[in-house]
Amino acid sequence: MPAAKDGRRPAGTAHCSACDTEATFYQVKKGKRKGFLYKRCGCGCNQSAGEPQQKQWLAEMTPTEEMIPHPMQAAEPEPEPAEPESEPAAEPAPEPAPRKGFAGLLLLGVAGLTALLMT
Repeated sequence: MPAAKDGRRPAGTAHCSACDTEATFYQVKKGKRKGFLYKRCGCGCNQSAGEPQQKQWLAEMTPTEEMIPHPMQAAEPEPEPAEPESEPAAEPAPEPAPRKGFAGLLLLGVAGLTALLMT
């Protein structure tokens, strides 16, 4: 199958020890695998999406341009807020009284209306 000719730009490069050539890494630009890397070298195209393979490629790759955020890269941890000030526990609001018999009354009214209309 011929390579795509849509102007993709490499996200990075690294040396492929399997075929002893320069490997070029690209990122998937859309779809459910957006941001994942795939590798092209003398071995062919490797689209492994497993976590170990993706992390290995991220570690060994030298980025060539701005990358889409990778789904497996650890996002910068948000600083945890200081101890929240304890507020006095608010009393729960009283529950509204259930409307007993409303459905029964409605059904009785419909039945009565039906009886009146049929006579």
